[in-house]
Amino acid sequence: MQATPETNAPVGASAAINARRLGGEALLATAAAIAYVALDWVSYIHPTEQYGITPWNPQPSVALALLMTLGQRWLPTVFAAVVAAEYFVRGAPAPWPATLRMAAVLSLGYAAIAAALAGPFAISRRLDKRQDVVRLVVVTLGGALVTGLLYVAAIRASGLGAGSDFLLASMRFW
Repeated sequence: MQATPETNAPVGASAAINARRLGGEALLATAAAIAYVALDWVSYIHPTEQYGITPWNPQPSVALALLMTLGQRWLPTVFAAVVAAEYFVRGAPAPWPATLRMAAVLSLGYAAIAAALAGPFAISRRLDKRQDVVRLVVVTLGGALVTGLLYVAAIRASGLGAGSDFLLASMRFW
């Protein structure tokens, strides 16, 4: 029986290994998306009228954990989870192009924070040094501020939230 050079497994076995790996990744992606939507649903209390922004948003932690531990290739999963949350939790109050634009802003913001924490401001996953905790807090707060400003700007650019206080909405999102 012939073996493949990559795995030293019989030909045909590598297809089974790849299928099993893809099945595990699909299961993980589904679980992460469900966790994101569930956390968004649980925390969707006291939203602002025009923006639908709440004072507590734990769901980005799922996105950051996924992107930091498994890499940026999971960005489509994060994007799908954000879109699903907009649809299932908020009823997608904006037209689809605006909903997709807002989801892209959030997803790319999470990706940028994760990339910073895995790259130039790398932290230990154990957070066993004060320096790692400080980096996590500073990068996350800075990234959340920039992402919040861009998110509220995307809402305003879509013609939603007109007439309301941009900075107040941004600070509430932050």
